[in-house]
Amino acid sequence: MSAKTIRTHWAPSPTSPGPITDQRTCPTPNEIVCIYVQKIYDACSQRDCEEFTFDTDKPVARFVSCQIVPGSVKAVHTCITQFDTGPLARVDATICAEVSLTYIATDGTEITIVRSVAFKKAVLLYAPDPANFDYKVLTEAVFECLSCRITSEGDLACFIGAFIIIKVSLFVQLLVPSFGFCPVPVECEELPDQPNICIEFETRPFPEFFPPQQ
Repeated sequence: MSAKTIRTHWAPSPTSPGPITDQRTCPTPNEIVCIYVQKIYDACSQRDCEEFTFDTDKPVARFVSCQIVPGSVKAVHTCITQFDTGPLARVDATICAEVSLTYIATDGTEITIVRSVAFKKAVLLYAPDPANFDYKVLTEAVFECLSCRITSEGDLACFIGAFIIIKVSLFVQLLVPSFGFCPVPVECEELPDQPNICIEFETRPFPEFFPPQQ
């Protein structure tokens, strides 16, 4: 199996950003630098699945579709509380998303509504002395609309699944090896506003000019 080609606009060099395919080609760092970065002290992941009932504008006759609104997943509330004497802490997070639901009403009209869902999480993570350090709770999540049904009241009930990652972070100064400043990348490859019809035509194979030989 051939190695996967990684597309990059950095000029090829032993210190170009990207995977290290051979440790022997990696040069020795030329300095040790102090950087100010957000360090992840601890993290955990969870799967969650829950059925949510959504009120509708009109009684539902037939369900059409359900999808998570792109870009709507976010944490709306986070909190860190020291657990006993530490260094563990209780981390609370509420992660929300918007769900777009399309259905056919009993009067025959197609209606799309947007409703919010939320998962509340309380987990135990490593966070020494949160009272004296400004820890931040970071979350990443992917929501999925799994299935929907029509309730006896004519509303919609949908199972929503979520893959959630919760992290505890703190801005700190770290000493790291460095190869110096990043080089200037190569020029961008511009995309044309309109497709070049002639180029597409020239790449097409010739058609058959004669019927096949029997």
